[in-house]
Amino acid sequence: MVRKSLTALVVLSLAAPAAAHEVWIEPLVFRAVPSERIAAHIKNGQYFKGNQFPYIPAETVMAGIVDAKGKRPLTGAAGDEPAIDEKVRTPGLQVLFYESVPERLVFAEAGKFRDYLFEKGLDHIWRSHQARGLGETGFTEVYTRCAKALVLRGSGKKADRQDAPSGMPLEWVAKADPFALSPGANAVLPVQLLWRGKPLAQAQATIFRRDSTDAVQTVKLHTDANGIVLVPVVSNGSYLIDSVHMIPSTAEPDVPWRSYWASLTFRIGPD
Repeated sequence: MVRKSLTALVVLSLAAPAAAHEVWIEPLVFRAVPSERIAAHIKNGQYFKGNQFPYIPAETVMAGIVDAKGKRPLTGAAGDEPAIDEKVRTPGLQVLFYESVPERLVFAEAGKFRDYLFEKGLDHIWRSHQARGLGETGFTEVYTRCAKALVLRGSGKKADRQDAPSGMPLEWVAKADPFALSPGANAVLPVQLLWRGKPLAQAQATIFRRDSTDAVQTVKLHTDANGIVLVPVVSNGSYLIDSVHMIPSTAEPDVPWRSYWASLTFRIGPD
């Protein structure tokens, strides 16, 4: 895998929440032998299409891989592209994770905040926003991205193929092995949304599925009382799950809201 060195880099913030864009980790190869490096892009866009970003430590709270031996940070340098490019430490499931530093967005156009909330299933935040007497413009939202991806290297023992929390504030955790699943009318992958390590109930999950023709289908579901949603596994392809959690903020007068975005990517069937 060739790495690009950081010679001249214009730092671009990952797309603002008002655009309702997802940030996800997209592995170059999901399933391979243990000698195949773990390489993945950090991407930003919609419907599996978007820009890819290099590894920028200054814009990263934490990033690394969880495997059967535990959690380890990335060893790459600033400007590496793909952003993740690591050797396999031990066979089995490799959980890639990335948490961005908090970014700020000032809402200057009426309707943008409301539309974004409705798209992400945060209608209650809009009602609270109005109840607090806040206007549609002139305020700031601070947001953090928490992305994960699952890849497999070698077969590994069953115990070495379990997803595990990385410690990010908001994250999806697969409760079964996606690489052991076959698509079908009744096939599902249970995934759990954790907020500060505890299940987050009644959160909207937007599920994107990309098939071999690059066509993308979406479905919106909600987590149950245990923070679990059953992802329909109806065909082979790449899957992306996205969710947003927003909480009130009182740290600064012009920052009424703090949001966290969680994504999880995995693949069903061969690459």
